[in-house]
Amino acid sequence: MNKKLRVCHIPQIPCKAFKVEVENLEKALLVSKVLGDYIYSSSVTE
Repeated sequence: MNKKLRVCHIPQIPCKAFKVEVENLEKALLVSKVLGDYIYSSSVTE
């Protein structure tokens, strides 16, 4: 059985949701953190 690990992101603004396939849990956490930091930093600067 081939299991895939993905990070799903659903933006709050009207944009299309997307999924990112990652190799392992560490990379999944990194992608989640980067998306969270980007969302936070863009909302603070507006």
